[in-house]
Amino acid sequence: MTFKASLKTATNEDRNVFSYRGLRMKAIEDFAVFDGFSCCGTNDDKDIDGFIHNDASRHFKDKVAVTYGLFLEDAPGKAARFPLGFATLQNDAIKMDGTKYPYENMPAVKIGRFGIRREIHREGFGALFLTMIRLFMSQPDNRTGCRYLTLNAYPALVRFYEKNNFKVLGEKPANPRPTKQLIMYLDLTAKSIHR
Repeated sequence: MTFKASLKTATNEDRNVFSYRGLRMKAIEDFAVFDGFSCCGTNDDKDIDGFIHNDASRHFKDKVAVTYGLFLEDAPGKAARFPLGFATLQNDAIKMDGTKYPYENMPAVKIGRFGIRREIHREGFGALFLTMIRLFMSQPDNRTGCRYLTLNAYPALVRFYEKNNFKVLGEKPANPRPTKQLIMYLDLTAKSIHR
C-alpha cells in the first residue's frame, strides 16, 4: 500500500499544513486548542505540559519557535480540533568535524518540545509524528536549508528516539543523571531512513 504525503501551500492559512496516513500536522496560532491537554506520563513530562500551557504562545509571538499540532485528518466537528500531540520547531545547527565536511556548521531544525496526549501513549502516534516532521523538513521546496533534526532527550526516552533513527551526538554516557538530557540528531539525507 502506498501512502502519499502532501504539503499544502495554496494559502497563508494552510502553508504550514502537512498530511500523512490520516493525520494532519499544522502550525498553531491559537493555543487554547491545548486546554485540557496533558502528555504527563512521568515526572520528566511535567515541564513539557508546562511549556505547552505557559510558554508555547510566547515563543510563537516572539518568533523563537513554531508549535505544530497533530490532528486526525478527517475527524468530524470538535474531534478535528482535538490535538493528539505537539512538536515545537526552532532553528539549530550542528558543529561539524572540519576534516569530513566542507562546512563548520550544518543547518538543523530542533524539536524543542515534543508531546503526545497521555491517553494515546504507546499507540504509535509519536513515531508517526516524528516521521511527519522528517518528511515535512525534507520537502524539496522547503523554505530553509535543513540537513539535520536535533532534540534533547531524557534518558528514559533515548531508546524511543533511537528506534526512530535518531542518534546520540557524541559519547553516550554510561549512567546519565536522571534529569540530564542527551543531544540527539537525525541526518535527513541518510538513505536508511528514506522508505
